[in-house]
Amino acid sequence: MVSNVLELNLDKISVIIPIYNVQCFLRRCIESVINQTYQNLEIILVDDGSIDNCPFICDEYACLDNRIKVIHKKHGGVSDARNVGIESSSGDYIGFVDSDDWIENDMYEILHAKAVSLNTDITICGYHIVQKNKQHFSYFIKEDTVVSGTEGSEILLNDTMIKNYPWNKLYKKELFNHIRYPVGMNYEDIATTFKLFALSKRIAIIPDYLYYYILRDEGISQQKTFHNLYDLYKAYEYRLNDLVKILPEYKLFMFELTVSTSLLVYNLSLKEKLSIADQEKIPILISSLKEYSKMPEVKALKKLDRIRLNIITKFKILYKLLYFIYTVLSPKIAKHPSLRCRLLSLFGYLNYNKKYQRDIIQKKAIYLFGTPEHNNIGDHAIAIATKKYLKNILPDHKIIEIPENKLLIYLPGIKKNIKKNDYIVYSGGGNIGNQYQYIENIRRVVIKAFPKNKIMLFPQTIFFTDDYSGRKAFKQSKRIYSKHPNLIIVAREQYSHKILKKYFTNNKILIAPDMAMYIEQTKEGKCVREGAVICLRNDSESILKSKDRNYIKECLDKYYHKVTETDTCSYRNIINENERVLELKAKLFQFKQAEMVVTDRLHGMIFSAFTGTPCIVINNYNYKICGTYHWLRHLNYIKFLNDLSNIEKSIDQLIALDDNIEYNNEFTKQYYAKMTEELTKR
Repeated sequence: MVSNVLELNLDKISVIIPIYNVQCFLRRCIESVINQTYQNLEIILVDDGSIDNCPFICDEYACLDNRIKVIHKKHGGVSDARNVGIESSSGDYIGFVDSDDWIENDMYEILHAKAVSLNTDITICGYHIVQKNKQHFSYFIKEDTVVSGTEGSEILLNDTMIKNYPWNKLYKKELFNHIRYPVGMNYEDIATTFKLFALSKRIAIIPDYLYYYILRDEGISQQKTFHNLYDLYKAYEYRLNDLVKILPEYKLFMFELTVSTSLLVYNLSLKEKLSIADQEKIPILISSLKEYSKMPEVKALKKLDRIRLNIITKFKILYKLLYFIYTVLSPKIAKHPSLRCRLLSLFGYLNYNKKYQRDIIQKKAIYLFGTPEHNNIGDHAIAIATKKYLKNILPDHKIIEIPENKLLIYLPGIKKNIKKNDYIVYSGGGNIGNQYQYIENIRRVVIKAFPKNKIMLFPQTIFFTDDYSGRKAFKQSKRIYSKHPNLIIVAREQYSHKILKKYFTNNKILIAPDMAMYIEQTKEGKCVREGAVICLRNDSESILKSKDRNYIKECLDKYYHKVTETDTCSYRNIINENERVLELKAKLFQFKQAEMVVTDRLHGMIFSAFTGTPCIVINNYNYKICGTYHWLRHLNYIKFLNDLSNIEKSIDQLIALDDNIEYNNEFTKQYYAKMTEELTKR
């Protein structure tokens, strides 16, 4: 262990690690800090009243490294522990590391060098999200970016490139002269990071992934309880008050977010059995709601939020009665789809008009149905490529995107407003079949709802199981599809094309590659390739057993010192339209940094193709991967395997390839051109 500070001429960095009952993770965390290439550190271990072996582990390391200072204190929460660390620090800069996470050994050397060279008050690096041993990248940025404190606050408010987390940042110590983390609440970083940004003159975001954040499902702050969301609401309220001074133009946005969260919290107060401490928060919440109802910004709230706010503040007993009726009846409503659809129609028509009608009154429209808001980044790549394709071929049309989880809500309004010459396209993928029956049911509803409009189902794999339920579902889909007079179905591989041509004779059948292949080779970002990436699925589509997965890892370990596991599904459960591009860029950058990828994910293969990354793709339970590989078989850096018997041979072959790998999608264009011809034909 290091006992002497070797670089006294450098600024001292105080690294604060709040610790509470993490004995299984703590050694890895501390080791990653004491082994930093930047030596002039003050390492402050704040034991927040741990009742496991953490206090002994802290004291053990303090004996081995004189840069370590240990503080044992009564349990007060992570904010209190951070505050104690700040008050005990003597460095020029402050960094935070959570005690169950770890960092790259050059993290603080890189952050400090950038802070000095770019003259910044806060310097931010990227991070890996580690969930169940699979790693995902956070944001993607291709070069150092410096923004003002106001600009950084705006980015932080949009919750995209910069997150509120304290731990992937290096701060000048002076920023904390009058700022501390609020004690006793979750989401403490939301309330504090914004203030730190507001005080900063210059903030840097750098394209280096240096922090490893463990995402644990059991995290208390991730649970949507009254206690947690009340803290989130209070954090938003603090931020709302700060916004008036810093970003007044964002006050309305933050007001809407704060009010909608407070209404959700109030609903939870009616649903949960609250502790005495939480019950005491209700009068404070009601008082805040009354204040909101008197503010001029209330007119900008969504209509439903205005109604709820008005009833809660003026007719509280009535609201409780309505909420009780709703919670009692909702399970019964769910059992009656027709009744549920009528209710959805009522609200859906209003929502549709508010969101879309203004756009389509004066414009020709393309309705893009069935896009994802789930966490499959491959499906989001399809959506991104589809919108790019539609903008290119019909630039004078307004694209109206309706996610699959909102289709039933917006459908009545669309039926009322759609024009005969408007286009309807349904997002592609691998879900025509009975494995994802819910999606197939929605697609049938759309096809039946618009008999007078041309509909094109973008490149799809069709797969119905060979059993009673599969055959029944196949007949239902065939009957509904065949009745539509102007339905075009695009298969994304030969087997689906053959099935569709044989059985769906009343429909126009085309073939084209997966829409994600419309995306050209990614050329963004610096690229130093290192190690291998394993990207394997964990669902019913995989044919790999546990021993197969271990064997793949063992084979790659022979060739690469770094083998990382990831997935083309994000660690986040929901990705909306505004977030998908950042998610895709981060995933592509992760693939582009790998020397090799082994995957059984269809889009794992496609992402490898257009990042020029050597890839071994393993077949799955149906034909969609081997069928899609057919489009890419001319690429010598993509190897397809039916089993693992030749995996080491394939690794050797890929390692021997020239490094100058280039991908272009010229081979796809004739098929997309045929789609364009059929879609735009009148």
